[in-house]
Amino acid sequence: MASGSPRTRRQQKQRESERRGSDHVVDSDEEDNLTSDDSDSDDSRSTFPGSRHTKSATQSSPEFSDLSSTSPLHRKSLDRSSPRGERSTCSSKSPKNINSSSSSARHTESEAPSSGTAVWVLMAILGFLCLFICCLSGRSETEVFDEGLMPFEKFLKDIESLEKAFPAQGRRTWKTVKATAKHVLNETDPIYPSIILMGVETGNSKLASCIASEIASRFESSLGQSPAGRKTDIGTYKHLSPAEQKMKLDEAFLGAFHNSGSKSLLVENLQLLSGEAALLLHGYCDNDNAPYKNVFILLMVNISPGEMVLDVGRPSNVEAYLADIWGKGIDVDKVNALMSRVANNVVVVTREGEDVFKNKCMI
Repeated sequence: MASGSPRTRRQQKQRESERRGSDHVVDSDEEDNLTSDDSDSDDSRSTFPGSRHTKSATQSSPEFSDLSSTSPLHRKSLDRSSPRGERSTCSSKSPKNINSSSSSARHTESEAPSSGTAVWVLMAILGFLCLFICCLSGRSETEVFDEGLMPFEKFLKDIESLEKAFPAQGRRTWKTVKATAKHVLNETDPIYPSIILMGVETGNSKLASCIASEIASRFESSLGQSPAGRKTDIGTYKHLSPAEQKMKLDEAFLGAFHNSGSKSLLVENLQLLSGEAALLLHGYCDNDNAPYKNVFILLMVNISPGEMVLDVGRPSNVEAYLADIWGKGIDVDKVNALMSRVANNVVVVTREGEDVFKNKCMI
């Protein structure tokens, strides 16, 4: 019974084989299920993030780098927020538009002042032209023409106008004035100054001072200087000692030619200057060593009618009168040397009509 009959053993074997067959069937079904599960899982890996294909895609695209490491719920929330992302994208682009619009606005604003500046510059130029035309129209044709003249030519024209203004003065007087100024005005580097000695009767001293001032003014104007010349009156320091007179006269020369830059000096009442103080003129009127050579020095001598009769035809009388006064204080040799410098060009001023003096000298 232990081993059983052959029939019994066959039945047992058959039942065991049937049992094993059913187990094999079950195993194959399970394998089928597992296969299908694997295929499903492969499909899921190819569809959902987490598979190697998706990972490579996410690695190649930075936009999905954050999605690969998030859960499905988080991805859904991100998907829902995608419109906001689009809006944020639009908002991120808007600053560029704002910047471009602001830059265009700034460009427009920068253009506006430049155009405004151009308008102001144009208006300034037009205003300047109008002012220039008005000034030009207010000037005489003679003044405009004189701008192209040389200094001596301009001086000649001005002296001609003085001849008409003071008709009683002789022709020789004006010729002497012109000839005396010629070498200074025609030369750029003259070697000695222009000097005129004017004799006048005491009653006509104001007229002589007026004519001398007009000559000096025309000389200054010809050189482009201010028309106003300088003057000194010996009568204001006639009571001083010869040394003090000399110092005062020297200050007058330096004040005119050095300090103020004037080109003319009128010395009035020269007959009141002592002989010793007059020696100062030897240097300022020297033909070779004068310190100021491009200047006009006018020396005026007032003569009383009882002392000497002035004659326009004999101007040397003025030289003799002055030499006699100075000879009382210094040697004759010094007087002669002095007169050779101050009395080379002598003129006599004669009386003018009362209306001429009032119209030309009392303005």
